[in-house]
Amino acid sequence: MTLEQRRRAVWGGLILLGMITGFIASAHHIAGFRLPAWGALALVVLVIPAAGYLTLRWWRLLDEVAQEAHKFAWYWGGSAGIMVACLVMMLVERGVIPAPMIMGPSVSDAFSAGAVTVLMSQLAGYLVAWAGWWWSHR
Repeated sequence: MTLEQRRRAVWGGLILLGMITGFIASAHHIAGFRLPAWGALALVVLVIPAAGYLTLRWWRLLDEVAQEAHKFAWYWGGSAGIMVACLVMMLVERGVIPAPMIMGPSVSDAFSAGAVTVLMSQLAGYLVAWAGWWWSHR
């Protein structure tokens, strides 16, 4: 198997894993289906090692330059994203902006909204830093 075929296989596996997990996680909103607690635990126990394995395979297929771009982007972009999430948290606490609720005003919803805010802020920071790294090294 060539390097390009291995890269495509790993990417395909990651995308498929993400699609399956996303569908199961959103099935409650789409069709009213909700996994029992043991099913959610089983999904997590299966998905996290599979995603870790595929991500490690993908990382080893990258060249050193691409690895450096990702490390830079996660460190600087992810750190900037955490700062943005902290700013949002302070603005919500002071009543300047409304709390971003996902489904409703329960404690679980507030926790989910906070987690999503942090993750999306980190992802946005990562993408900006990654693009900036490649732009500066062109």
